[in-house]
Amino acid sequence: MALVDITNKIAAEAKVRAAEVARATAAEVAQIAEQSAQKLTAAKRAKISELDATIASAQKVALSRARRDARSVIDSAQRTMIDDVFGEALAQIAGSDDVKYKQWIGGLLETLSDTERAGIAQVFAPTARVEITKEVCAAQGVDAEIVADDEVVAGMRLESETVAYDMTVERLLGDARSELEPVVAGKLFS
Repeated sequence: MALVDITNKIAAEAKVRAAEVARATAAEVAQIAEQSAQKLTAAKRAKISELDATIASAQKVALSRARRDARSVIDSAQRTMIDDVFGEALAQIAGSDDVKYKQWIGGLLETLSDTERAGIAQVFAPTARVEITKEVCAAQGVDAEIVADDEVVAGMRLESETVAYDMTVERLLGDARSELEPVVAGKLFS
């Protein structure tokens, strides 16, 4: 499945979640507005003439707080949703079938020159993907020790005597995140 398809699927799921958060936020804002109105009514009954200036001030403060609190809730929910999109992308790549996974890591190795691939001494791969990594490395001319590494979710870390290449999905998504995050946010929240 192409990264675009994955991103589209994630974006669709995130839109559903965004709608749920928006509904929950609207109810919370309505509740805050209702509470503010109740406080205002009680204050008017007690001392209408003497508290007109105080009421106006209290309304502004309550509205400002409600807006601030609502914005905070929305921002937090949006951040969570964006994090979920990237988490889901990582999970989909890590859980892809063997054929797609081989193609993906093969493509990563193809970004290195023949000389760089020949100099690799160790390849750190996900424990569950060691055999696949061995196959792909052999096909790409990488004659290196393949080491199972529980910290690698997907992809691999390559080490030579002089250079280390971090081709883990975590690092690749992390590098792309600053560029992709506005696109994801645009699809989720527009």
